[in-house]
Amino acid sequence: MECDAVGQQADGIAARRTAIELWRTLGNRLKQGENLAYLMSMFNRVGQNAESEQVSREAINILEALPPGRELALAYRMQAAVRLVNRDCEEALAWAEKALHLAEQFEAADVLAAIHVTIGTAWLFLDYARGCAYLEDKIDWAQQAGLSARVAHMYSNLSSASGEIYQFQRAAAYAATGIAYALERDLDSHRFYMLAWQVMIDLYLGHWDRAAELEATVLSNSGATVISRITALTAQGRRQVRQGATGAAVTLDEALRLGRPRRQSAATGAGARCAGRSGLVRC
Repeated sequence: MECDAVGQQADGIAARRTAIELWRTLGNRLKQGENLAYLMSMFNRVGQNAESEQVSREAINILEALPPGRELALAYRMQAAVRLVNRDCEEALAWAEKALHLAEQFEAADVLAAIHVTIGTAWLFLDYARGCAYLEDKIDWAQQAGLSARVAHMYSNLSSASGEIYQFQRAAAYAATGIAYALERDLDSHRFYMLAWQVMIDLYLGHWDRAAELEATVLSNSGATVISRITALTAQGRRQVRQGATGAAVTLDEALRLGRPRRQSAATGAGARCAGRSGLVRC
């Protein structure tokens, strides 16, 4: 989880894969399912949505065969997040409600906070005012619970979802607050994602000089995830086209290359087609 927070998803994925294999060898299905659920989130960060779906379903299959607990709540929440990435918002809410019931029953505050992220974000696309109110309320709750990474996650989704549905002034305000919050706490993965979306927001608002500065900040940093780079590159390419600058085709081709499906080995060792299409809102 720490690798995810600081933008080192490749290391995190490798560590999760090792843990999954170790728990499988030891016959601990509970830990195997839990680590598969966490792996889903990291695959999403690097744009491997099909593989996210695969490991999420595998986690559910394993954990539903065991007595219900915190781990099954986590797996349901991860499936809700998969559905949200694909913008199946009603289905995302249905999975999240299943997760919420279990997380409350087993008093799993960390999982509960993640569920709140998913519920609030789904509502942003279905009923924007309701989604904003929900997440703003849960930001206060998560701060009181000491869950700083989830606070940054909520700001991240508030800013990116607002930008996605053209609520640019609110998107900019959420991004400014969230970026400052994440910077203070070294939550680089969330910070660079919000910076990437600030580039897109500035492009739409006509702040092209600042957009160009932020593009360089995101694209030159190894802590920026694939979905952050795709967002920044897409905004950069659009700006270059509008300004008649050279290199726009190269920039957009790079965004397309990062977004295309690519072959990876799955967590369990089987080959899988990984969808490079990246949800603009993080899971």
